Amino acid sequence: MQALTLDEISQANAREMDQVVYMLANNAGKARANREGGSRRQRNWRTLFLSTGEISLEAKLLEAGQRVRAGQDVRMIGLAADAGGGRGVWQTLHGFSSGAALSDHLSAASHTYCGTAGRAYLEQLARERGADPDALVSTLRALCQRFLDEHVRPGADGQVRSVAKRLAVTAAAGELATAYGITGWPEGEALNRVGACIKAWLDARGGAGAGEDMRALKQVRAFIAAHGASRFERIDDDDDDDRPKEQRVINRAGWTQLIAGKREYLITADCWRDEVCRGLNAARAAKAVDEAGFLLRGGD
Repeated sequence: MQALTLDEISQANAREMDQVVYMLANNAGKARANREGGSRRQRNWRTLFLSTGEISLEAKLLEAGQRVRAGQDVRMIGLAADAGGGRGVWQTLHGFSSGAALSDHLSAASHTYCGTAGRAYLEQLARERGADPDALVSTLRALCQRFLDEHVRPGADGQVRSVAKRLAVTAAAGELATAYGITGWPEGEALNRVGACIKAWLDARGGAGAGEDMRALKQVRAFIAAHGASRFERIDDDDDDDRPKEQRVINRAGWTQLIAGKREYLITADCWRDEVCRGLNAARAAKAVDEAGFLLRGGD
C-alpha cells in the first residue's frame, strides 16, 4: 500500500470530485473500451490518500449543487488543520518562537533529508518480513486491535469502523517506526495522536452512528430552527401569556404546543416527507430521530 498526497482540493473541479473520491478509495479506475470495442484492462491500486485545502469535501460538492453522500464521507474524512492550542496545526513548538518558524524549519529539513526516514523504515520492514512474516503480521494486527479497542466504542456503525480500520493501519505503522528507532517518539505516541484524529472526526460528525442518520438529525434540527416560529401554528392554552394574540401562518408545516414546559412540534406527513426530509429516506429519518430520543410516538 502506498501513500498519495494531493494538494489544494479547493482548486479541483467540483463535479469531478464527486466521482474522484469513490475511484481513489475503491482502488480501481474506470472500466473503458479499447479501440476494437473490447474491454480495456482496468487499472487497480492500493493507496491511502491525503488532500489539503481550505474547504471540506462537503463545501466543495456544494459548489456544484451536490450533497456529500455517506459513502464519500467515510472514504474521505474531513479533519480540521488546527490542533486547538492556538498554534495552528502544532500542539507544541519544540523550542521555536512561533508556528511559522517551526514550519520553515521542517520545510528546509524535508528538502535536505527527503526520503531518509522512509527508506530506513522500508529496509527494516523488508528484513523483518523476510525473517518472520507471521510475527510481523501478528504485531500489526495486535496494534490495530489495540487502536480499535481504545478509540471505537462498541456498537459504532460500520461506516465508523471502516474509517477506524484505515486509521488503525496508520497508527500501527507509526508504532512500528518507533520500534525501529526511526521516529524518536515514546511508545504509544502514534496510537494516541491518530486516536486524537478520529475523536476530532467523530466530534465534528456528531457521533458514531450511520452517516445518513447523522444527516437526518442535523436536517430536522435545521428545519425547526429556521421555521419553528413562522410555519407552525401555536395551539397552546389561551392563558399562555407568551402566546401572540394573533398569529398568521403562511405555508403551514404543522402545529406547536407547550407541554410541561417543553415545546413540541407536530409536523404534517406531507411536509415531513417533501421538505423536512428532502433528499433523505423519510422513514429512516423518522427512525433516526426516534432512536435519538426526539420523536414522540403516537398510539398507532
